[in-house]
Amino acid sequence: MQPLVSIIIPSFSRPAAFVRRAIDSALNQTYENIEIVVVDDNPPGSPARAALSALLAEYAEASRVRAVVNPVNLGGSEARNEGVKAARGEYLAFLDDDDEFRPEKTAAQMALMLEKDLDMSFSDFKLVDDGGRVMDYREFHDIPAFDRDSLLKYHMLRHMTGTTTFMYRAEALRRIGGFQRAATGQEFYLMQRTIERGLKIGYLPGDYIVAHYHDEGRISSGPG
Repeated sequence: MQPLVSIIIPSFSRPAAFVRRAIDSALNQTYENIEIVVVDDNPPGSPARAALSALLAEYAEASRVRAVVNPVNLGGSEARNEGVKAARGEYLAFLDDDDEFRPEKTAAQMALMLEKDLDMSFSDFKLVDDGGRVMDYREFHDIPAFDRDSLLKYHMLRHMTGTTTFMYRAEALRRIGGFQRAATGQEFYLMQRTIERGLKIGYLPGDYIVAHYHDEGRISSGPG
């Protein structure tokens, strides 16, 4: 039996078309044993909460999609942590509500996690604009070594992020306390703590994630 992977999608003030694209990319993973936890971080009574609720109603028959509704807007860090609390999976992945996974992302990352018995892994990161033009491509093939000191030095210089590339063993992420409350740089601080706490980390090279650059803002820039 494949281990269950929980894909956590926090959502705040996002057009329904973007959230649908993110959810559908998670549902279309070639790795079959997944659940999708959508965390509604919109303010109660807001148009954005109503729109997200209407969108999630479209997935009512999809047993792999669950919703967590925050009582107030908590911000990106705490919204992700609420998803972590609700997740049932042995492994956790994170997807921003305006981004998407390639179909093979979860399968490839889980193969690495299981083969190397990792606590955490990350992959390359591609950022595209609304026209599909590549704005940035981050790859980390030149990591000299995976011991604590080498990784920490490399991270300080190169920033081994973003969040959509991360996969954790659930127990390991909960053990180090999840995401810290911060307005920006949540993924940087999480990776730093992951290294400092001695988790076993691996790198998956490849184009498995598409992050979208646009004028709508990002979940990470919300309050908290």
